[in-house]
Amino acid sequence: MNQDYTFYKQLLLLTVVLVLAMLLVQYIAVGVVIIYHWLSLLYFSLLTAGSYMLISRGIKSKDVDFVSYFMGASAIRLLVSAIILFLYFYFVKENAVSFTVGFFIFYLFYTVFEIRTLLAKLRPNFDSDGKSDEAKQKNEP
Repeated sequence: MNQDYTFYKQLLLLTVVLVLAMLLVQYIAVGVVIIYHWLSLLYFSLLTAGSYMLISRGIKSKDVDFVSYFMGASAIRLLVSAIILFLYFYFVKENAVSFTVGFFIFYLFYTVFEIRTLLAKLRPNFDSDGKSDEAKQKNEP
């Protein structure tokens, strides 16, 4: 539970830093930051929190492999993001380049953050030789 609390605290910190960065950009270049940037920031923060809950459940579960949960969460993230971009281009069409650049910047920040924190969470389960504790118990290579 302690690692989960740390993750959500770090996620909140990342979101606050990105909000401050967006406010700075909005102050420097008026009109560049649009309402859809704020909505995409909210979307990615909630998506990352939900994805982490799903993947954490996979790490704790012995029934299903962690990779299945991670790949499933990544596929859902990519698919939903592609749908959002399509809907934006189809219905809104204003500031399409600005929205797309901002959207992918958020996608990059939150994806890197999630992978970094998940690797830190998985690291205690592996030794320096790259084998998990379970693999050593089963004498698997």
